[in-house]
Amino acid sequence: EKYGLGTLAGKTPEEVMGPDTAENVLMPYRKVRDEGALFYREADMEWVSAPRKYTQYRVLLMPLSDDGARVNMIFGVQDFVRA
Repeated sequence: EKYGLGTLAGKTPEEVMGPDTAENVLMPYRKVRDEGALFYREADMEWVSAPRKYTQYRVLLMPLSDDGARVNMIFGVQDFVRA
């Protein structure tokens, strides 16, 4: 709802956004996985084509590991600011 993209269940990022945009979305997750470092971003949502219910968002991605060495889970939070 917040992104204005419809139902996302069962779809890959490429199916929803196309390959170029999907890579931009997946890049932070890969960085967290590969580097074991958290990722934080605040940005506006001018790229959303739906009516502007939200103007900004914040995202935090944190690496988790069940063996203390390899990242095999990512805990993520997104916060949307209403227009």
